[in-house]
Amino acid sequence: MSESEPRISFIKKLFKKSKSESVSEEEVKQFLEAGERSGAIDKTEHELIKSIFEFTDTTVKEIMVPRTDVFAVEITTPRDTLIHSLIDQGYTRVPVYKNSIDNILGIIYTKDLLSVLEHRDIIILQDIIRPAYMVPESKKISVLLRELQKNRQHMAIVIDEFGGTEGIITIEDIIEEIVGEIRDEYDEEHSDVITASDGSVQVNGGMSIHDFNKRFKTELPEDTDYDTISGFLHKQTGRIPELNEEIKYQNISFVVTKKNERRIRLVKIKISPLEGEQHNEQ
Repeated sequence: MSESEPRISFIKKLFKKSKSESVSEEEVKQFLEAGERSGAIDKTEHELIKSIFEFTDTTVKEIMVPRTDVFAVEITTPRDTLIHSLIDQGYTRVPVYKNSIDNILGIIYTKDLLSVLEHRDIIILQDIIRPAYMVPESKKISVLLRELQKNRQHMAIVIDEFGGTEGIITIEDIIEEIVGEIRDEYDEEHSDVITASDGSVQVNGGMSIHDFNKRFKTELPEDTDYDTISGFLHKQTGRIPELNEEIKYQNISFVVTKKNERRIRLVKIKISPLEGEQHNEQ
């Protein structure tokens, strides 16, 4: 018997129901667990199928880049300031707003801006703004992915029930949510706290301030503008910190060890003892 035959048999058994019967999600999960125990499927295959179910249930709000981490430009931003900001941030698509980030006018593409610069020195953002794709925070990411592909959009602006800007989400964010379940099996990025063999500690950028304070017996300030470590560091610096950049707050050192274009993924922390006490960072 070939190595694949047990898996084929398992899959046939999984869907061995009459056409009039449907297989519930709970039944599939039970089959998956049984299949993993029997060796018919391995753990990675189990996680992949499980992630597909989670993908269909996940909402935009759960994986979006929150507004505190969003880099956007005001419609009246001077030419030189705009160019320097885009170079520093390295984004290819940037939301444009008027007066407040709650009033998004559209999105500019860096390639459009460069094209304009080839022909004239004056930049009028209104001339190169593309319409923004607005989505509610409650939308399922499985639905949004199809919409973005159908409409040839790369980014969407996430709005709340009152029309205010909650954040942004890109196709990369959605794809990462699917494949990330498998990647996380190996790099443990799904865990809020990761302790390396050398004793150093890293935390997930998405770890809540409340959980961080509870875990490390600290008193980071909680604020309505942010909920996570990533948001806190953004608020402290006024921007998205660079890779390997160190940010200090009281007796805590934060060093960004992993990030993508729009959010902090992992942060190495070091908590020094406060004067007169020994503080255990583990």
